[in-house]
Amino acid sequence: MRLVGRLASLAAILAMSSCALLGAARSDRAALAPRGGPPIDGTLHDLSGTPQTISSLRGCVVLLDFFATWCEPCRRGLPHTDEIARSHSGSGFAAFAISIDDTLTPVAPFVDALKLALPVRWDESARVADSLGIEMLPAALLLDRRGAVRFRASADDPEFAAHLEKALDALLEESAHDQSP
Repeated sequence: MRLVGRLASLAAILAMSSCALLGAARSDRAALAPRGGPPIDGTLHDLSGTPQTISSLRGCVVLLDFFATWCEPCRRGLPHTDEIARSHSGSGFAAFAISIDDTLTPVAPFVDALKLALPVRWDESARVADSLGIEMLPAALLLDRRGAVRFRASADDPEFAAHLEKALDALLEESAHDQSP
């Protein structure tokens, strides 16, 4: 009986600890990753098929928002990304919506229907998304001025948009501080 009581107490303590740890992980979803990660690269295409490398964006804080035209959460989230791009324009920031659709055919009508001003790129065969370990959509990455991934957000985060905004503001502030004399 004494052993059962101790095991029950231990189980209760472990359960409370697990909940606290899970809560801590969730509240930290807007935190930036430490500096010093490797810069990423890959080739994306604009809607006319012209290639652009991610490395050509170095020097700017970059938001890459991966989507597909068949993804309903993406349809709801892209207008927010478009608004972020508009509200932060001219601040050393660039944002792109990155389609992982199999072909370019559905992308332009989808973008037109949403009335996006955001530049759209196509990740042919989802090569860049795969290389970055993106497993669910929508998925957003923030890159620092060196091209290193400093923030990831995904559809499993119920506060996706708020966490993205908070992380972007922190990264822009950090970048501004780095450039001041």
